[in-house]
Amino acid sequence: MAIEIKRQKKTNFGLWLAVLVLVCIAGWLGWSFFKPVYIAQEPTMDELLPAAPLVPQQLDIEGVLDNSIFQTFKAYITWPLSLPPLGRANPFKPF
Repeated sequence: MAIEIKRQKKTNFGLWLAVLVLVCIAGWLGWSFFKPVYIAQEPTMDELLPAAPLVPQQLDIEGVLDNSIFQTFKAYITWPLSLPPLGRANPFKPF
């Protein structure tokens, strides 16, 4: 009977773990080094567009309709719009 000795396969788990840790550290350092530096504070929406108090406005429709500029406009369509008949009266009826 022969005794056979098998070599155990070496796992490079420690090496892969070290490489992964080094890549993570290098990525973190790169991110820290290349991240943008904010010199001025970004304005908020209230600073850009201050909220105006809401004042109810009344629209004078008669004044608009009697305006000379409004009366110079031309009407290119008639209202209400007339739609042409679409499709067939009975879509299930054969041709």
